[in-house]
Amino acid sequence: MNVTSAQASGQYCVFSVRQETFAVDATDVREIVEMAPIVSVPHAPSCLAGLCHVRNEFVPVLLLSPFTSDSSTDLGGLSLLLLIDGPHGVWALAISQVIGLERLGQTAFEREHSSTQPNVVTGSTRWRERVVRILDMDALALEAASSVEHAWTLVSNTTNPSNHLAVNCGRQTAS
Repeated sequence: MNVTSAQASGQYCVFSVRQETFAVDATDVREIVEMAPIVSVPHAPSCLAGLCHVRNEFVPVLLLSPFTSDSSTDLGGLSLLLLIDGPHGVWALAISQVIGLERLGQTAFEREHSSTQPNVVTGSTRWRERVVRILDMDALALEAASSVEHAWTLVSNTTNPSNHLAVNCGRQTAS
């Protein structure tokens, strides 16, 4: 997310993923569509739900749960795709519902830092009795791309079978 453009426009796309509320700079959003059929990708990390086909494009679909405290790794409760035009093409975030296009008080943002989660949440604010977590879509795309690349490198490395790791976006655990 370009914090400057979000603060300048003040417009955020506010949405939910299951029980949590998030927002992104409205200028980052290409469109929102109903969930298309998703095909899983073998050996993909938990943040990559799979690929879908939207308007003649193959689109990677990300799950937000590996980057937050949500432990769900399936598509249950997610019915929409938030399409993003990224520097390397279109990608989507699986979401539950769109709440609206809203102005969020930029002075109310509180920075979030976590030693266990990748830094894709730039801050949070209170809005209509909810805590809204502000996402950095550029950081989310980079973290997911890095995790996918890392997972596929491990899978293709067959010279040392004892070096296999179970990869969760942003986290590694021995298997």
